[in-house]
Amino acid sequence: MEFKGILFLFVLAVITLFQNINALPRDSGVVKSDLLPQINTNIEDAAKQANPTSEVPSLPGRLKCAHEEATEDASCQEHCLPKGYSYGICVSGTCSCI
Repeated sequence: MEFKGILFLFVLAVITLFQNINALPRDSGVVKSDLLPQINTNIEDAAKQANPTSEVPSLPGRLKCAHEEATEDASCQEHCLPKGYSYGICVSGTCSCI
């Protein structure tokens, strides 16, 4: 029973010490105060000046064509046959290989 009482007092003392240590003011002379570097505004200006392109991004490996509906197109055939496909058609403005 004595050991539990001593252990309880020891834990209570440690908790009290930690509370008091955190409450004490810190020495501000030790802290090094550096000036923050200036933010580079050139990056922000470049982002504002960037012009959005009107081109719609396309998938890599896709060839553009002029027809919206499924149509046989010679450029699609030339694009698809060397890749090992047997047929190439123009659908929705891009060549599809079958």
